[in-house]
Amino acid sequence: MASAGADEADVNHPSFQTVLELLRDGRIWVKLTVIRRSQNGPNYEDARPFHEAMIKANPNRLLWGTDWPLVNLGERTPDLGALVDLADAWLDQDEGLKRKIFVDNPAALYGFAA
Repeated sequence: MASAGADEADVNHPSFQTVLELLRDGRIWVKLTVIRRSQNGPNYEDARPFHEAMIKANPNRLLWGTDWPLVNLGERTPDLGALVDLADAWLDQDEGLKRKIFVDNPAALYGFAA
């Protein structure tokens, strides 16, 4: 990602691979939030390989988030509607996957009815 060092920006970095292993094993939940690490808004393409790797690892343990209230971003503060549109595009408009990440997984994690 742009704000990280070159080695940290690689999806093959050992630290990220550890996250993927924990995710694959169902030992962690991950909130898909692109705006904190990326400097490349509004499309955040530098974050997409990480997003794709996590979906491939275990979509049953992912949640989507805007990171609202978006403090300390100044001029980099994104449009929330654009973030929802971006999530829709990155999830390939797959309704089942979107329901999982937006509704079913948060309900499972937080213990409320979907």
